[in-house]
Amino acid sequence: MGFFKEIKKLKSYKFTIMIIPDTNKKVIQFNLSKLFLYSTFSIMIIISSYFLSKNIYLESLNSFLDSYNSELKNEIVFRNDKIEKLYSLRSEYENEMSYLKTSINSSALYFEEKLSELHSLESEVNSLLVMINDRGQTALSIPTSRSIDHSTLLAINDQNVVEPTVIDEAKELTTDDEISSIIQEQMTNYKTLVEDVSSQLDFLECYPDFSPINGYITSNFGYRRDPFTGLTSFHRGVDITAPKNTEIHAAASGTVTYSGYNGNYGNMIVISHGYDYETVYAHNNKNVVKVGDQVTKGDLIGYIGSTGRSTGPHVHFEVHFEGKQINPRKTLTDY
Repeated sequence: MGFFKEIKKLKSYKFTIMIIPDTNKKVIQFNLSKLFLYSTFSIMIIISSYFLSKNIYLESLNSFLDSYNSELKNEIVFRNDKIEKLYSLRSEYENEMSYLKTSINSSALYFEEKLSELHSLESEVNSLLVMINDRGQTALSIPTSRSIDHSTLLAINDQNVVEPTVIDEAKELTTDDEISSIIQEQMTNYKTLVEDVSSQLDFLECYPDFSPINGYITSNFGYRRDPFTGLTSFHRGVDITAPKNTEIHAAASGTVTYSGYNGNYGNMIVISHGYDYETVYAHNNKNVVKVGDQVTKGDLIGYIGSTGRSTGPHVHFEVHFEGKQINPRKTLTDY
């Protein structure tokens, strides 16, 4: 109730506001209650406070927004920089992938060529081994390459070569260098083996194991009773009998170093085969080769006869090794 009394009191108090214009005009007068003035003043204060508060709030909001905007700008700059780096990395990765693809393709072609070359070497080795097997049983063995640890070469008539599992080994490797190394090592091994086997084939060509004629041995190597004197003498070869003019063939490949008449030996042929081997064919009816001729194992060199100191048609066959006569039965495969 006191509040309303105070309101009435304020309402009863009046203020007069006078506006005096020029002297010739009438004075304007306003009567305002104290309540009105207080109310107006209060409203103005409230409105001012509102606008002031709002202004402070807006200033604060603007400051916050400026700060946030600055952060956003920095974030955008950071993200743009990150995006540029990602694009740069992507470009690098694409270049690297392109390089890797090129390298892989090159490596694939390289290994394909190397494996093809290795396969060719394997085929060459197998062909050489077949050629050795075709020689038949001999006292020789196939040369073993010292560089090959996992392959074993047995006797010629019992050949068994374990082929290398290069591809299986390559599957377990992780780098091109390791694969390249194992392929290169195997190729070196095969090349060494090819050289060894080729050398063995050359030796076999020069090894006097081919029978000069198909006939019967009538006199062996060593001491015997001489058919002319009846005394014991040393026979330096074997006598193989056959009908007159039977073909005589070279026991091995080589060069003719003598072809002519030689006293008790009659018509005689001497062939040098290399590897310190030499063969002699005597008592021939006719020689068909001359000094310097190159002959291949099995070639026709003359015909059986009984020239010189001979009791009938036969070939006196000698094998010399390192300048000494040896028993021809040690090299001939048919006797």
